[in-house]
Amino acid sequence: ALLTFWLLPAFFAVFGPPRRLRAVDVPSVDSWVAVLVRGRVVILPALVVLSLGALYLDRQAYFDFSVLALRDPGSESMQTLRLLNEEGIVTDYSLAVLSTSPKGDESLQRVAKLAVVKDVRNPVDYLPKEQATKLAVLADLSFMLESALDPARTVERPSDEERAAELRDLVAAIEAHPTQDEAYGPRFKRLSGLLAELAERGSGAIRGFEMGVIADLETELDWLRRAVAVRAIDFDDLPDALRARFAQPERALPLPGTPQSGCQQGRKSARIRRASPCAVTPGYRPPRDRVGCRRYCRYGIHAGADACRNRDRADPGSRAAQRP
Repeated sequence: ALLTFWLLPAFFAVFGPPRRLRAVDVPSVDSWVAVLVRGRVVILPALVVLSLGALYLDRQAYFDFSVLALRDPGSESMQTLRLLNEEGIVTDYSLAVLSTSPKGDESLQRVAKLAVVKDVRNPVDYLPKEQATKLAVLADLSFMLESALDPARTVERPSDEERAAELRDLVAAIEAHPTQDEAYGPRFKRLSGLLAELAERGSGAIRGFEMGVIADLETELDWLRRAVAVRAIDFDDLPDALRARFAQPERALPLPGTPQSGCQQGRKSARIRRASPCAVTPGYRPPRDRVGCRRYCRYGIHAGADACRNRDRADPGSRAAQRP
């Protein structure tokens, strides 16, 4: 009221009444409207086609959920993930299904059958392939080499005199049956000369020759005994360093699954969520107790499917699923 009845009248009384503004020509769109009305037969179908194309492209477009873009690329977990990517073991969009068995459970089998999942790996895949077939071959080989690997009769080592006498007998047998072959005749003659010289040198030279030939043969036989004496290997026989990457006491096993290339991230994560709720992103730390496992089962899939939104989650369970 003070402004209306006192200040404004006083202001206009001192400075004069407000001036009228000149009319300004405003650009009109009447000409454009006329063009659109005349060409509505062509313009409306074109707009429909463009709208359908934009809708199709929108369905194919998705946010880049790569974990390499959300974490420190210099960290050890990201360097490991990059190495696994180069080897083709996992991808940035892989999900790990938590299971209590190295072979997985029914949910893992359902995930493996999905069209958006390329393959699913579990710790059992690190075991040798076709163990039954290979063990059968080794059993046959052990049977054929039984007389050499485990001889029923052992012979005492001969004395130095017996070794020298056997060498002289071998030289006499070679000279008594000369070969007429032009290729092997000179070789047998040279061999008989070397054996005769070895027999004349005495026991020291004979022992050296024996150590150079017989000792290597015994070493190879020992290795062959260990090679054929093998058994089937299971998950517990893997090295401790490898098994620690998958499971520790009271921990769940992460079984990685690689998606098909080019599939839409939201569609893929939704199908995997329905098949197995216990899925987490690669490079995570497994839960240390059953409570942590239940938390991963509850929030883990959201870490893989909605990584961009999980950055703003206040719940510690979902944030833990993103930490390397």
